[in-house]
Amino acid sequence: MSVQVTNNIPTALNDLKTVKETALYALGEFLKTEAQSRTPVDTGLLISRNAYIVDKEKSKLIVGNDVEYAIDVEKGTSKQKAQPFIEPAVRDNILPIQNIVKAEMKRGGF
Repeated sequence: MSVQVTNNIPTALNDLKTVKETALYALGEFLKTEAQSRTPVDTGLLISRNAYIVDKEKSKLIVGNDVEYAIDVEKGTSKQKAQPFIEPAVRDNILPIQNIVKAEMKRGGF
């Protein structure tokens, strides 16, 4: 009688990487929408430039806005009161963020 051992670790790690990337994209869409719902609107430029980037190599999600004055709106200046829209999109949604990650993990079989 012989015993055959199969190493499934590489497959599991690859599957986990795929699930992680899928979760990051799902979170990006969610947080972009949340930020847009909080973005103050004057001309509409600021709200239209809320975006996210998934850095697959570092397994990192970046949510932001590339309009030159976005940081002034988010943080305020000496002449303008802060009107945060990106930070609260994350801070106020910890439970939904956790649920998105859990759902993606479950969908991926983890």
